[in-house]
Amino acid sequence: MFSISIVWGSGVLVTVDGRSIDPGFPEPRNVRPIIYSEGGKEKPLAIVSGYGDESILSSAFQIVDDVFVEWFDAVGSRSWRNPGDSEVKRIVSQVEERLMERYSSLRNLGVIPNTYLSLATITQDGSPRLYLFNERGLAVPRHSSPGYIVLGSHAGSAIAEAILRLTGYSPGESSTWNIGILSAFIILAASEVDPSISPNIGDSILLRLDPSEKEVVMGSIKDHVLLKLRERLERRREAFKTLWKAMEILGDEREERVLRLLRNLIEGSGQRSEETR
Repeated sequence: MFSISIVWGSGVLVTVDGRSIDPGFPEPRNVRPIIYSEGGKEKPLAIVSGYGDESILSSAFQIVDDVFVEWFDAVGSRSWRNPGDSEVKRIVSQVEERLMERYSSLRNLGVIPNTYLSLATITQDGSPRLYLFNERGLAVPRHSSPGYIVLGSHAGSAIAEAILRLTGYSPGESSTWNIGILSAFIILAASEVDPSISPNIGDSILLRLDPSEKEVVMGSIKDHVLLKLRERLERRREAFKTLWKAMEILGDEREERVLRLLRNLIEGSGQRSEETR
């Protein structure tokens, strides 16, 4: 059970490992898209993922689902829109209240709710919002800094944090990155140190604002795209090994030259991209 929710430009990508679909590993699906449906129309509202006890996660997911649907019934359905920034904050507060009430009742029964949730949503104007709910049910905004939430074992989470810091990820620059590859790479690396994490992708769901339609849309990465993703992941792994080996062979004096060549290559590619727009 492992997930990473990460800001990608004006959207949020939520990716979970494939343990729930791997043969012989009947883990629960630890992600739920929240979509309001009525009269053949659908309005994607949020994505919630989690880590912890299966039964507690199920009820926590339902709480988040209920709060969003209640808001849409009362407010959003009038003009078929997503919540604005202040409305998202009120929704998060309502989720907090219900989670704390639920967790308090569990503690009174002697059950410790060691459960964590990640909530991803997009405001009506296209701003990504990402919140971490801790084991007490309290929410912390993570969309501005660091721009991601990793839920899983200590070992897997540590690997993910290390990769994100080493690559220099930031939400402000994420629109120019392929966050799908980065998320898949993190899951692959985490699976190599924690056997409870599957190297395969279970779900990878993107919530974003479609600028042409001015509507919030939700989509999943398809199987044929995942196959191509695996090929690119192998190239990324090989690139890392090759760069490290090159630095070892070339020695201290030529390391800076290698870095300069790479920077020039990146800058040149960026300039060509601008010219072709």
